[in-house]
Amino acid sequence: LTVDALANTASATLTVVATVTSGAPQTNTATISGAQYDPVSTNNSSFATVGARQADLVVTKTVDTAAPALNGTVTFTVSVPDDTTGVVVNDPLPAGLVFGSAATATGSYTAATGVWNVGDLASGVTATLQITATVTDHLALTNTASATSDLYDPLPGNNSAAAVVDVPDADLSLNKSVNNSTPALNGNVVFTIVVANTGPSAAQNVTVADLLPSGLSFVSSDAGGGYDAGTGVWTVGPIGSGATATINITATGTG
Repeated sequence: LTVDALANTASATLTVVATVTSGAPQTNTATISGAQYDPVSTNNSSFATVGARQADLVVTKTVDTAAPALNGTVTFTVSVPDDTTGVVVNDPLPAGLVFGSAATATGSYTAATGVWNVGDLASGVTATLQITATVTDHLALTNTASATSDLYDPLPGNNSAAAVVDVPDADLSLNKSVNNSTPALNGNVVFTIVVANTGPSAAQNVTVADLLPSGLSFVSSDAGGGYDAGTGVWTVGPIGSGATATINITATGTG
């Protein structure tokens, strides 16, 4: 800046407006010089230092059930800390997770975009979002949340967090046999059903439908209350990887 001649005891003022683009402290120094000899040159410069306001965003994300059943529901919980402004969290659901509902006491979540507009957070306040979704794919699914704010973040590496859900895979097979394929009229036959699980995971809530046709009258089964003759449903329950479950159903041929 070139200043015109200044009379004795006069002053001139310059105002500079700048945008802070770095989180590190910035020092701006001004130095003056003139055509005349200055007997006190030690006061010919001055400086001012500015430092951007900082906030370390730390995003956490959890899921209530990491190994859900296919078409089961899971709930993700996302949290961001306090004392920052203009917080926005991007948390879109990946393919294989179908949005059900969202609940938060802070800001609003838009399922179509996956954007949670948190806004400003006062000191001591943590914002939390819960998203419930249906798992429609058996593959491992990663749900990631990433946050930004108006303030400089000195540690951006913790601005995102992820949770993984993975539906257990279990290869079930069924084999059915009968002890006598040509029984006498009104004679008993025994049907044997074997369910095998070749894994790799345990199978949960296994059921088998085996309703006897007309011409066969139920006598008994060795599954106790696990087989309902009226509906033909055998409630097997869990079968571990590499394990089998067997039922023997006795019936009478009635023609």
